[in-house]
Amino acid sequence: MFDNPSYDKSIVGYTDSGNVVYNYDKMVREFAEENNVDEIESMEFIDYNTMRALPYFSGEKHPIVINSIPEEYRQS
Repeated sequence: MFDNPSYDKSIVGYTDSGNVVYNYDKMVREFAEENNVDEIESMEFIDYNTMRALPYFSGEKHPIVINSIPEEYRQS
């Protein structure tokens, strides 16, 4: 799991092996609201400070971050 920030409100599930799954869009909104910044600043922070850290998690229980598919690209 992430900590500092924890992105607790952005958790969308867990894998069978216990990995925590986060939604990137929710992370952006959550960080922006909690830190009183706009979504661009939030994305910059998350991309630089959180997403870049993912390869450094060791073991099988690393966090997983998914992106939502915009409605216009979803198949009916």
